[in-house]
Amino acid sequence: MAARSRRQSGRRAPIVCAAVGAALLVFTDVASAQQAYAIKDARIVTVSGPVIEKGTVVIRDGRIADVGAAVTVPAEATVIDGRGLTVYPGLFDAFTSVGLTEIPGLWESDDFSDIGDFTPQLMTFDAFHSASAFVAIARSVGILHVVSSPSSGIVAGQGAVMALGGWTADEMVVAKHGPMFVDFPKLLNYDAPAYTRRRHPYAEVKDYATKMRELTEFFAAARKYMDARDQAGAEAPAPTAEEAPYEAMIPVLKGRQPVFIEVQSEQDIRKAVGFAREQKLNYVLVGAEDAPLLADFLKEQDARVIVGPPGDMPIRPDDPVDTVCRAAAVLHEHGVGIAFGTVSGTANDLSLRHQVGMAVACGLPRDVALRSVTLTPAEFVGVAGEVGSIETGKRADLVLTDGDIFEYGTHIIQTFVNGKQAGVESRYTDLYEKYKDRK
Repeated sequence: MAARSRRQSGRRAPIVCAAVGAALLVFTDVASAQQAYAIKDARIVTVSGPVIEKGTVVIRDGRIADVGAAVTVPAEATVIDGRGLTVYPGLFDAFTSVGLTEIPGLWESDDFSDIGDFTPQLMTFDAFHSASAFVAIARSVGILHVVSSPSSGIVAGQGAVMALGGWTADEMVVAKHGPMFVDFPKLLNYDAPAYTRRRHPYAEVKDYATKMRELTEFFAAARKYMDARDQAGAEAPAPTAEEAPYEAMIPVLKGRQPVFIEVQSEQDIRKAVGFAREQKLNYVLVGAEDAPLLADFLKEQDARVIVGPPGDMPIRPDDPVDTVCRAAAVLHEHGVGIAFGTVSGTANDLSLRHQVGMAVACGLPRDVALRSVTLTPAEFVGVAGEVGSIETGKRADLVLTDGDIFEYGTHIIQTFVNGKQAGVESRYTDLYEKYKDRK
């Protein structure tokens, strides 16, 4: 995964009961049989359109059936009194290991890596642990969608776009074949923390030339394989086990499958962009700590970037303390498309919404920040027709809050995943309830 470390922290989000008509809003789990709801008189942040200050969202059969200021509530719907509440689309972590790791530091609980430098045929969907404690933890802070990301070798495999509600991975999947992950060979490797270990934040990688040659040769072999299969057409035999890596690369080489390219330094960003353009890839840069230094270049190249936590410390000892916090704002000011991810080898989604709030404090417009953790990542991975905004026909993956979702004082009141109440309970809230009255 990315070389920079991320930290986990926790706080309890109280469960608040709102009135249902004249009665109580009953929180049920994600397996609820109820198929029709109406969240009435709430503030609705659609993301794709204007904010509806007082409106209704109707949910039926897992989808948003209607949304607006003047919506007729179906007679069969369970009505949720949304007065004082705000409805958001589910937040989207564009790069995380949720579902692939359970106990940080215990490798037996990790399933985000495999043996080999070129394993594009591997799919994180096959390893996704739907009962992971981190699934409920992420959902409890409003994250309802993730790109669950592999990490090993150079071409690590295919991520999966997952919705965080359901009994099994099949119930939770939004896209099995998510982005392909490439850990681009690094000429300079980040050696953090620079201000305590080294005078210079990057160290030269001695096997860079070898890895770069191997990557180039692998793409060339995959392209040759693709051309041969295209020429054979219907007569092409079924791929063998040895051909599986090349077979998995065909959607990538044809631009149908996005490629997430992990990079860090200025030099490596330039080389990665050049390689992606040469290969005609539908690419997104991940991490890219030096991206703000190349903002004009990235705009010229129509590059997109998934930035890491704005609360991380600067790479260089002489960088201003807000360098990382301002990265997203700098990229946006130059017209570079951005999304947010925890960019971590641990499932560190707990603080994501507050980290994005820090980016707002450091100059990123609030509406852009919200889009960057909802609709924009959905666009990056090709699922914007399903999730990322509150629109009729999309999946009913919604978050109800009692305030601005980026503020520390705001509580997540309820979540809906695929049109069913998924709740906000997690291991953290369970422990709080268990020990809160201990003397």
